[in-house]
Amino acid sequence: MMTSFRRFALAAGGALLLGWLAAPVGADVAYVSYLNGTVEQYSRTGVASVFASGVSNPVGLAFDHAGNLYVVSKGTGTIEKFTAGGVGSAFASGLDDPAGLAFDSAGNLYVANEGNSTIERFTPGGVGSVFASSGLSDPVGLAFDSAGNLYAANANYMGGNYTIEKFTSGGVGSVFASSGLAIPNGLAFDSAGNLYVANVSGCTIERFTPAGVGSVFANALGNPVSLAFDSAGNLYATIYNSANATVEKFTTGGVGSVFTNESYDPWGLAFTNDAGVPLPVPPTTHPLSATITLSSAINATIIKGGTGTLGVTIGNGAAAGANNLNYSLSASVQSGSATLGLPTPNSGSLAPSANQSCTVSATSTNLGINTISFNASDPNASNSPQTTTATLAVLDHSNASLSPTANQTTQTMIFGNLLEGASVPSQTFTIYNRPVTMSAAYTAGLKLTGFTATGDPALSTNLAAFSGLAAGGGNTYTASLNTSTYSTTGTKTITMSASQLADDSPLSGAGSNNNGAITVVLQCNVGNATADASNSQNAFGTPLTAPVSQNMSYANLASKVTASTGSGGQGMVGSTATLLAGTNGSSASQTVSMAWRTRTQVGRLDPILISDVMRLSGMALDGTSQTSPFVLEMTYNPSLLPLGASSEGPCASNKQIYLAWLDPNDGKWENAIMGNIGANLGGFQLGAWPAGDMTLGDWGVDTTNHVVWAVLDHNSDFSVVPEPSTLALLGVGAISLTACGWWRRRRTA
Repeated sequence: MMTSFRRFALAAGGALLLGWLAAPVGADVAYVSYLNGTVEQYSRTGVASVFASGVSNPVGLAFDHAGNLYVVSKGTGTIEKFTAGGVGSAFASGLDDPAGLAFDSAGNLYVANEGNSTIERFTPGGVGSVFASSGLSDPVGLAFDSAGNLYAANANYMGGNYTIEKFTSGGVGSVFASSGLAIPNGLAFDSAGNLYVANVSGCTIERFTPAGVGSVFANALGNPVSLAFDSAGNLYATIYNSANATVEKFTTGGVGSVFTNESYDPWGLAFTNDAGVPLPVPPTTHPLSATITLSSAINATIIKGGTGTLGVTIGNGAAAGANNLNYSLSASVQSGSATLGLPTPNSGSLAPSANQSCTVSATSTNLGINTISFNASDPNASNSPQTTTATLAVLDHSNASLSPTANQTTQTMIFGNLLEGASVPSQTFTIYNRPVTMSAAYTAGLKLTGFTATGDPALSTNLAAFSGLAAGGGNTYTASLNTSTYSTTGTKTITMSASQLADDSPLSGAGSNNNGAITVVLQCNVGNATADASNSQNAFGTPLTAPVSQNMSYANLASKVTASTGSGGQGMVGSTATLLAGTNGSSASQTVSMAWRTRTQVGRLDPILISDVMRLSGMALDGTSQTSPFVLEMTYNPSLLPLGASSEGPCASNKQIYLAWLDPNDGKWENAIMGNIGANLGGFQLGAWPAGDMTLGDWGVDTTNHVVWAVLDHNSDFSVVPEPSTLALLGVGAISLTACGWWRRRRTA
């Protein structure tokens, strides 16, 4: 139906063409672009008018949801935007031979960028990005289906491989149709979801079902370029043909007629309805845009060379009814030297309020903190892009050491030469986790999973497995010595291997500590004295000692020497000396000392000693040579008696075996009680010391256990001797034992 005519000059392919266009009358308003630079508007009353002019080779047309018309200026590579009143402005530029246009439901404009075979996407604010490039070759016409998938006609002018490509909202492409096409261009969907394709070189309009099954809808046309539906479901096609330029109209049943008949070429085509709403009619309630949320960043800590897992949760924060979030996620190193894998997953579609946890692997051999940036984008989202960060901490291996300032791997603790029964203070050792590089913040925690301990059971520690020892910290343990039994020269070795002293887990790359194995050695000498075997009266061995606090007991302090052969046929007997009772009555702590030498006999008349010589010291009261009363017991060897062991009983019964002291005044060996300062006239006891007897001067001999004892109050050199007068005579041929008279002398302090 023709109701009015307007004459235009049209530039097409460099030629000026003249023609007339009839304005349609009906409920809808048609917009047609002409290559002479104008866009004509045909009102519902049939009045034709110039809607826009001065556009360089206008081709594709599309309305946004607000009723603004967008026009492709092919000659300038720009997109022009016109209000409903025809006021124009530049919307986008820098395009390479743009062609078709289409809007998605979110109001983003898609442009077929024919020159570089891409589809560009522009937000309502005009921010552009590449939506798709894969599978495209000279794309021209565009159209969206009701599900939001974008279809693009591949003109492929040089290759001849004509296709219709289908792209999801996330930009994933596939071939929708390829048969029956010859330079496809304009696309349009009917209300049933069928796709119509203007087949330029084939001079047909092809129709494809939603499943991609194709058929010829109309043929014997010129060169159909653009397609559009009116509100009644009629299909219109602009025919680019220098001999017979028309706009054809096809009913829903496929009956065609000439809508216009011109002598020059129209191109773009678009409709609005009677109310000025673009066709096809957009949803009355436009869906809300998706909203990107990034939360729950997962940090990671690794040992250098390990691999950690970082993560983030991406979500669609929009309310119900909004668009899906079709996100792309990337990860990059913002600071540091980490190496990253690809996020998993790195893309996807999320419904409103849905979330997705994403992870990325990271590794580094450089100590320190790496900052990893996560970037989530969706051009259709209202707040795209969004970023957040996570940290990768790279630590050194733990470093076990017995010193906080140096890499000490061995420590020896010596309890010294101690009397048996001594109360020995414990010693301590500390296992440190000592950072060796940078600071404690970049050193892994330390754990001990086990250890081996071998040696003297009298030596012990409270060492136990541990975990969680932070860098810069230390765990202290106690080493103890039990002197209640002879330990002789004891050693205990405690070894913690490099793998037992390991990085505290869980940490990727965790393993042995940096410093290797740690060894703690405990040494002691309890009760087992050394002695000089050279027969010198002055050559005592290293003394054994024991600290005794004020008012504390001397009981059970003891020492011994090992029997040995010395020079001159006189070695060590192997005697034992024991303090059976007594208390430190001084005003301070004392150090009780016992030292040993051989039983030296200088001349023929010197007494025969039947035990080694023990020097007792360290027990004197304040400012005196006197001690608090104590009981000293010493062993002897009865086989050393001049008449042999068989004479032990008679000698003992006759008080002829006793504990002797070396009188410093005359250098003679005498009964030890003679050296007492307080009293020296106690009684004799044949047998063991009666427990609790502290009568100063009491003494005795126990032949069952081969020991002598005495209650004393002085320090001295002590040994065991037979009665001097009788046994000395026996040594020169005497034939009988006689009682010995005692020289009873009292000493004063």
